Amino acid sequence: MRPTLFTGSALLTVSLVGCAPSPDEVCRRMVDQLCERNFACRTDKDTPTFQYVFGADVAACKTKFYDANGCDARTEDAQNCVGSNAGKSQFSASRFSDCQDALESLSCQAYINQQNDPSQAPAVCGKICE
Repeated sequence: MRPTLFTGSALLTVSLVGCAPSPDEVCRRMVDQLCERNFACRTDKDTPTFQYVFGADVAACKTKFYDANGCDARTEDAQNCVGSNAGKSQFSASRFSDCQDALESLSCQAYINQQNDPSQAPAVCGKICE
């Protein structure tokens, strides 16, 4: 299954308490931010197109994207090298955390813009993997 997660999408701040999150937890955090920011920021939540892509609510969105991105099956850090990081193999938990922070600090319009045009994503999001 091809990962469908957007490069720098919706991500809650990673709190690293002495160790990096597991690969499946990183995937879930990516999805969590994607779903939460889209439901918080988008004005078209009641349209059939939005609901087809993201589901009817945040919980449905998370379930859909956890499955679509194979979060449960992720056992290697490199499996989180997706989007602009695809093909790279050295995942960095600290840069992932920085990316989530950068995405969280974006205005809603800037967040939506970077989803539509990944070149507008925070630079650190393209450096999660080497």
